[in-house]
Amino acid sequence: MLITDVLWKQLVIGWSLGVFVSVIGLYISYRVDLPSGPTVVAFYGVMLIVIAIVMYLIRAESRKNAMMKIALGIGTTLVVIFGLYLMGQFFKSSEAHHHEEAALVGSIETPDRSKSLSDLSDSQLEEYLNSISDAKQFKKLFSDNDDDYIKLKIAEHTVNLDKKLGFNLFYKIISDDALPFVKEEAIEKMKVISNNDFGYDSSKSKEENKIALDKWKNWIDRI
Repeated sequence: MLITDVLWKQLVIGWSLGVFVSVIGLYISYRVDLPSGPTVVAFYGVMLIVIAIVMYLIRAESRKNAMMKIALGIGTTLVVIFGLYLMGQFFKSSEAHHHEEAALVGSIETPDRSKSLSDLSDSQLEEYLNSISDAKQFKKLFSDNDDDYIKLKIAEHTVNLDKKLGFNLFYKIISDDALPFVKEEAIEKMKVISNNDFGYDSSKSKEENKIALDKWKNWIDRI
């Protein structure tokens, strides 16, 4: 009806346009990596709008007035689209800012209780430990905590504030029944700072490492 009132012409135009729009829409969705269905439908809508504009110009009594109306319509549409885009960006940035504030407040205001540390992600745990500037607070966290991995992280931060206290915490990790990978990481940290491991082997038992542990204890006491 938009182009012709003849039925067979309508069928030919509809089929041809459908094939053309489907092929081009699929090509666009492939090249731009967009969902195929919505892309084809959107492109079909664009084609209908273009055809409607062309037919309006052809059938208009005054081409000049028709062009002005089309320009006004396009301009209004662009303004509306731009306005919606700005609103989307505003709400998106507001939501992101809200999430950032919530994450920051949640990480900084984490209670000084060891049982809550296990609920934090690695990044939140790091941020919380970085906010502590008192080595005694690290010592309390360490003694109140049962998680070997968190104890390791506490010891790593403590040694930056108080070397002797930090090494004592590392020593407690390697001399207790901590997880093997935690003891391995602890001894690696100690080795990097002291340039020695005194023959300690994280795969051996406490009794088998007694000589190495005694050497570590003597070295720590001399700090």
